[in-house]
Amino acid sequence: MRKADKLFDLIKSLSKTEKGYFKKHSSKHIVGDKNNYVKIFEVIDTLKEYDEKKIKEAFKGQKLANHLSSEKDYLYQNILNSLIAYHSDNSPTYKLYKYINQISLLYDKALYVQCKKLLIKAKKLAILMDEFPIIFELIKYDKKLLVFESNLKIIKENREAIIKEENRIISIYQNFISIWNLYSEIMMINRSAGSTSIKELKKNFKNVIDNPILKSIDNAMSVTAKSFWQQIFSVYYYAIRDFDNWYIISEEMVDFIEKHPHLLASAPYRYVISLSNLLIGHQVTGNTGKSFQENLKKYRAIEVKDKNIETLIFTNSYNLELTTYTYSGDFVAAEKVANKIIDLLPKYNPFIGPTQEAIIVYNISYVYFGLENYDKALDWINKILYDIKLDIRQDVYCFAKLFSLIVHYELNNMLLINSYAISTKKYLDKREVITNTEVIFLKFLKKISDTYGKKNIIEAFKKLKIELTENFKNDSEKSFLQYFDILDWIESKIVEVPFKTIIQKKHSKTKNLNVF
Repeated sequence: MRKADKLFDLIKSLSKTEKGYFKKHSSKHIVGDKNNYVKIFEVIDTLKEYDEKKIKEAFKGQKLANHLSSEKDYLYQNILNSLIAYHSDNSPTYKLYKYINQISLLYDKALYVQCKKLLIKAKKLAILMDEFPIIFELIKYDKKLLVFESNLKIIKENREAIIKEENRIISIYQNFISIWNLYSEIMMINRSAGSTSIKELKKNFKNVIDNPILKSIDNAMSVTAKSFWQQIFSVYYYAIRDFDNWYIISEEMVDFIEKHPHLLASAPYRYVISLSNLLIGHQVTGNTGKSFQENLKKYRAIEVKDKNIETLIFTNSYNLELTTYTYSGDFVAAEKVANKIIDLLPKYNPFIGPTQEAIIVYNISYVYFGLENYDKALDWINKILYDIKLDIRQDVYCFAKLFSLIVHYELNNMLLINSYAISTKKYLDKREVITNTEVIFLKFLKKISDTYGKKNIIEAFKKLKIELTENFKNDSEKSFLQYFDILDWIESKIVEVPFKTIIQKKHSKTKNLNVF
């Protein structure tokens, strides 16, 4: 696990143009050859992983080595200042803060006419962007300028207009806050899915969805509020597995954002997520042909300056492309995508969260499982169990433990399976939300490790299939199938054909979703 360093992470997050701008920006302050912080920048920029020893070694014998820490802090601040300057003309939010500074300067210089003109321009942009705190700051200058008006009629008209406008903005802002609070609440509920019972989960979701403000999107009073209203239902429909409505809301979200281009500038994350959901919707409907490929190309072509969003596009697009092939049983094509992911991982790894990393790692492990390369499948699933931080989503980590047992079975590691099944059962018991599916499967593994003879083994799998098929009639037990269609695997053991063959046959007959 790499050592964290804020300067290293900041430098690695910079785009090529941002790095170029920083060096150009820094050259204005260079005395002699190069400033110390520029030298440090260049050394760190060459590193693939943060290594304090290599940095110190680069400046061995120089005075800089004695106060490296303070120079790094100075460099960190300079990069941030450079980024602010670089984005000031490109980001509407940066531009608004720039306007506020200019308005303040003009006001202090008593240039009230110029101040008023810029104030009108800034307010128009702030209202378009739904930047409510900035709107209130601009209204504050409206009030200040009112003091210097001499015409009593104009004072009265402007005062009434300010009061009316401020009350209107307060109402819209309060409406936005109410919807955002519901959005944040439903996001928390969704993220607790791995540690909350299905019954409690549905109750929590219903408490949010039944709020009167969510009865109609017309209740949302601003563009931003309407966008969050849609996101609430997107999370809800997906969580309750209502994929028809989820696909519809995903289409509506993409269409809504494309009709309001300023949202792409102010909230590119929403567009990225909406288009990502639409791509998954293609998988839901089995429409993974030309339209899927066109939207995938459109998704990867989204231009963003935020490294975290760029990383999200990488993880989502490649996971979606990979799982599209694995759902159909085309593990050969999936391996080609997996190899691309493996090549690109070092570039994005510093910015990938542990849960997202675990999902990528599982998908790669699953590809090798489908190719019957069980040694590689085990190597990759072990990365979740032993290499990745344990603050990943618990349902993901728990499934990784169960999937590793399936891989061990394929490797014929029967001596390990019994002890691993017992330790996994103890771990799941501690979570206090162990499912009946997990109990049935772990019991089977303990039994199968002591079962001999092809006929007896096949019979054991037949009994497991009957038991799990009955068990999956309970919706609360179907979460296991999100990760791995265990019934397909069981069937492959009963009829003695490769796992991928079962998937290919099923895919040719049905359209199924199995999103990790």
